[in-house]
Amino acid sequence: MKKAIRLGCVILTAVLVGSALTAQQQKTVKLGTEAPAGTQKNSGASSQKSVESRPAKQRKVKPERRVLEQAWLGIETRQPTPEESKRIGLETRVRVIGQLVSKLVADGPAAKAGVRKGDVLLELDDMEIYSQDDIADFMAVSKPGQIVKLLLRRAENKKQESVKLQLGSKKVEVPSAPRMRWQYASLAQLDKAFAAAKKQGRRLLIGLSGAET
Repeated sequence: MKKAIRLGCVILTAVLVGSALTAQQQKTVKLGTEAPAGTQKNSGASSQKSVESRPAKQRKVKPERRVLEQAWLGIETRQPTPEESKRIGLETRVRVIGQLVSKLVADGPAAKAGVRKGDVLLELDDMEIYSQDDIADFMAVSKPGQIVKLLLRRAENKKQESVKLQLGSKKVEVPSAPRMRWQYASLAQLDKAFAAAKKQGRRLLIGLSGAET
């Protein structure tokens, strides 16, 4: 029998507030599917018992790390200044929408697609961009080789333009310990997440991320 999609009040609050938080406080809603019942609970209890039984000196062990391939745009960005936002004509919803491209990697995915220094990245696949955290979250749930659409505000003529590119890849270090893998980023992908959860008969978990969370 299929499980119904269930949103507890804490999760529901995160969804309802998420819209305002994304615009006002650089919050990004991240969505994932819940692990099989009992998996996290059992491993957590076992880990806690093991740590408590060790001497204090043995608890300060540097966690092991592993290297993974992560999706990559090949750009560095920053928040536009108030003067730049006014000159370029960026929309403001409590905070400015968009990240200004401050550096491009030569022959990187963005450079090959025609992105130029000074352009402002407004959206990634219909996900509005407010911060570097938004870009990082999008990359974390995307795959190298994936085709994505960028909405840009061009620096030279202030016009909006859409370009498509194929994401590259870069190596990143992450903890070796098992962790939840988020599958969707932002409220823009919320409908997709609900549809996937319903189709697979799984629960939907929602979390908030970002430097200001």
